[in-house]
Amino acid sequence: MVDRDYTGRLAAILSTGTIFNSHLRDKNREISRAKTHTFFRTSIRDLFFASLIFLLCISLLWGCGNDVQDVSTAGYSNTGSASLTIQWHDTQYFQNSAALQISLNCQASGIEHVVCNVYDTSTGTLLVTGGPWDCEAHSGAIKGIPVGQDRTFVLLAEDFNGNVKWRGEVTGVTIIAGQNNENVGVDAYRFIPFLIFPNNGDIVDPNVFSIEWEPCVNAVEYIVQVAKDVDFYDIVIDQTTPGLTYEPAILIPSTEYYWKISAIDLYANIGAESETRHFITSDCTYSISSTNKTISSSGGTGRFNVSTSSTICEWYAEANATWVTITSEPSGIGDGTLTYTVSPNTGDSRTAVINIVDQTHTVSQDPALGSLKVTIYPPEAV
Repeated sequence: MVDRDYTGRLAAILSTGTIFNSHLRDKNREISRAKTHTFFRTSIRDLFFASLIFLLCISLLWGCGNDVQDVSTAGYSNTGSASLTIQWHDTQYFQNSAALQISLNCQASGIEHVVCNVYDTSTGTLLVTGGPWDCEAHSGAIKGIPVGQDRTFVLLAEDFNGNVKWRGEVTGVTIIAGQNNENVGVDAYRFIPFLIFPNNGDIVDPNVFSIEWEPCVNAVEYIVQVAKDVDFYDIVIDQTTPGLTYEPAILIPSTEYYWKISAIDLYANIGAESETRHFITSDCTYSISSTNKTISSSGGTGRFNVSTSSTICEWYAEANATWVTITSEPSGIGDGTLTYTVSPNTGDSRTAVINIVDQTHTVSQDPALGSLKVTIYPPEAV
């Protein structure tokens, strides 16, 4: 006979075990789901960071391998590189002297950075820009240069405002795909004009004078600025010229002026400004002793005196007709005398003018003399 109390306790134990096992299975499922969620969340996070690191490495490799600014290339198979050796020269024009090479003190020279533009020589197209570099290193490297045999390297040592203080150029450089050209030597010269005339404080004739300066290597034009103040707020002349002189035409007598020059190369790179000098225009006035003269048809000579208000006042005489020839010096400083000759006239009356600054001397010539032929007939009547 089965003990009912034992049977009841056994049933209770089994029931409790079933409940415990069911609870344990539920707990295991919950833990399993949590682990699965954590696994996927961790995997996605790790994948994100791995991708980020991969992209960062790629960008670092590209940045470290390419020191060219604002340049996109079709691929390394179409580009090469070059290593530059720079020689600095303490002059603004070329001289065959190794003694002019200097170790440039960038800070004392006001140089902010050094860059090098590479151009297609035949078209003048900018291909790449290398740098900036430390100018005291005397060297630099450029990558990503399109292949070709006609590359021009233009080295620019610039100040804080981007004005070129030293400039060098070498043409005909060959770039081979995937190779580095290590034979690019650049001679850099001062790209700042040296002023010649007038000097500080010179008194000049506003009617007849020119300002002058020395050339810069590879400059094709020069910017001429003349102002009434040292800060160049009141600028009266701001022109470009390909020459090394400039004749101002609008200056006022008895006025102080300031002037400076800048150079421009073929690629529109503007050099730093020269020193500023000042000069004073004199109060020059002119007069002549005779304003007209009449010459006979057979020709003749003439003369008149030129008077100026100062011994520094310059003048120049010019006749507007070929039959009037100035026989004395056509120009002078201060007072002077001008002489001329007039050729015989074989036609109608004529007029010419001799100009001296703001004065005019008129030459008039009589017409050729007429002739009369008389025939007497019969001859015996003669």
